[in-house]
Amino acid sequence: MKIFFVFVSCLFAVSSFAENIQQVKYQLPKAAENWVVHNKLENEKGTTIVYTPKEVEKQEAKEFFGVNANRLSINPNNSEALKLGLTKLFPNMKIDFRILEKDKDSVIYEWSAQENGAQKIHGLGRAFSTKEGSVVLGYQTQNISNIQQARSVWLQALKEAKQEANK
Repeated sequence: MKIFFVFVSCLFAVSSFAENIQQVKYQLPKAAENWVVHNKLENEKGTTIVYTPKEVEKQEAKEFFGVNANRLSINPNNSEALKLGLTKLFPNMKIDFRILEKDKDSVIYEWSAQENGAQKIHGLGRAFSTKEGSVVLGYQTQNISNIQQARSVWLQALKEAKQEANK
């Protein structure tokens, strides 16, 4: 009986970390199990949620996972628009951008921002076109020395995100 209780508790714990926004289901990876919501903004235009490691002050976070859902539609095949958005966020940096995978409703991409020839920020993202607009999931880090390990973990989390069928 005790084993059954532990099993059911584990199932509940795992499923409680899955989130759903605008018909896109995502889950933070096990490596981020101690991450918390540090900021959530909701208004008529959409919702933005930012997750950071629990022990880090929001202003000092060197990495985060962000979710943005809004009513603006995107074309996942328009990589130039995604790159332009990053260029506007980091106007004084050179943006390198590449598509890793795409399907009819989403695109997974990787990007980095360089300043004076040195990489300062690295990110991975997945943009979904939804019935209600768009959802963008993204991991961003300034811990450049740890990027290979972080890349595999977060890339897997982005690949596992799924858009539920329109109901």
